[in-house]
Amino acid sequence: MEDLKQLNACQIIERAKTYESRMKSLEKSISEFISGGSELADTEWIKQEYAELKKIIKKEHDYFSKQKNDISDISQVHSAYQNGILECSAWGFSSRIGSGINQDLFNSIEEAEYKLTKFLADLDEWNN
Repeated sequence: MEDLKQLNACQIIERAKTYESRMKSLEKSISEFISGGSELADTEWIKQEYAELKKIIKKEHDYFSKQKNDISDISQVHSAYQNGILECSAWGFSSRIGSGINQDLFNSIEEAEYKLTKFLADLDEWNN
């Protein structure tokens, strides 16, 4: 994983928006599957994407858990991103990898997306 201290605020925003976009896409696919449009939903992709996002967010959480990797004093964007990742990992992705594609999985992703973006949403950089 790259050193997040080296990224500028724009790069941090882009990183968070990429994660948010992936989560929204996953939510859409899960929703289609749950509502009976299973022929439109790629169940293997849903499982793989969930596992990959959970793993990525966990790696970033572990990165921030080390004191030397604290980026909260670089900028408001860095601080909001760090707080979002920590909460996203702690409260989102609560479904087990390999569990069924159901409402619990959807809620897990929805919570992860909310936690990731809740601190960033108040920043001008996020809304531009």
